Amino acid sequence: MRPDFILRLTLLWAFWLLLPRIWPCDATVRRLRAFVTGSVVIALIGVVIHALLFVDRTLAATAPLYWFRATDVALPLGVALEVGALIVRTRTERPVAGGVGWR
Repeated sequence: MRPDFILRLTLLWAFWLLLPRIWPCDATVRRLRAFVTGSVVIALIGVVIHALLFVDRTLAATAPLYWFRATDVALPLGVALEVGALIVRTRTERPVAGGVGWR
């Protein structure tokens, strides 16, 4: 895995961890957060199993490198959907100055 991909994924994880503190969620967003969190947990389990390569090559060889595929899709998707929902929510809740503005 290229270092810039690792950096991008790490920054997305950090932003994903900050989102619940920025924006409390409703039931729909809670399901999205659970899905993304599940994919991140599966990826972290994959990291631990892949780290076993240094301890036991036969055990690590039984686990292919597909652990990260769900996180590669789910994490950017979750961040994009949640940021989009946050923008829409703040846009609809913000009062319009002087009664003129987009609705």
